[in-house]
Amino acid sequence: MINIYIIINRKNGNKYLGYSTLPINKIWKDILQKYQYENTTLYSTMQHTGIDNFTIKIVEEYYGKDIDSRMEYMLDKYKPEYNADVIEWDGSHVVRQKTYNKDWMKKRRPKTIKRKCVIKCRNVETGKLKTLHGWSDVCAYVNGDRNNIKRAIKRESIAYGHYWWYHERVDIKRQVYGINRDGDKTKVFDSISEGMRSLGEDDKGKGICTSIKWGNYWRGYRWYYDD
Repeated sequence: MINIYIIINRKNGNKYLGYSTLPINKIWKDILQKYQYENTTLYSTMQHTGIDNFTIKIVEEYYGKDIDSRMEYMLDKYKPEYNADVIEWDGSHVVRQKTYNKDWMKKRRPKTIKRKCVIKCRNVETGKLKTLHGWSDVCAYVNGDRNNIKRAIKRESIAYGHYWWYHERVDIKRQVYGINRDGDKTKVFDSISEGMRSLGEDDKGKGICTSIKWGNYWRGYRWYYDD
């Protein structure tokens, strides 16, 4: 059984529609635990208006298999304002969000700038030094292949008429976490490899990476970077 629930702002009547296999008391408990920390239309309005101005109730106990189709019908029926991408709050404050999977929403995170490896090379014939920032610059400089240059660095050999070495090697590790269809969140792992190992998988596997890149589920969770 799946509970389709509605959350209503008692001040202005605006609504949010969602679904979960959890009972209504646990759905509300989960909301109370995270509404202050996540940036969605519903949660941001709760922060500004106050949680006491909201109420929740079950509108349908659904026993079918095609919950997505049923939710489309319910969304069309109730037209909940907080499921929208942009909504005005009290006519003065605008809250923006990204909507995901109807029951839970991905919090908005600032974009991060990745640092680039700094790589140096010396021309075998002229002895001229060159400093390059990132593999795109390296490959463009000699019109070569990244893997060939990496092998040359590892073997301390020559590639494309140059000696190569890392001046500053940057290994970027980003924290990750997963959220399942009920909105339950895993712990925050320090890296993708740690997350893979915690679930008994080879840390060089593509499960979490694929989930982050394509937005699909892996091991029952949809995965995100925590930054």
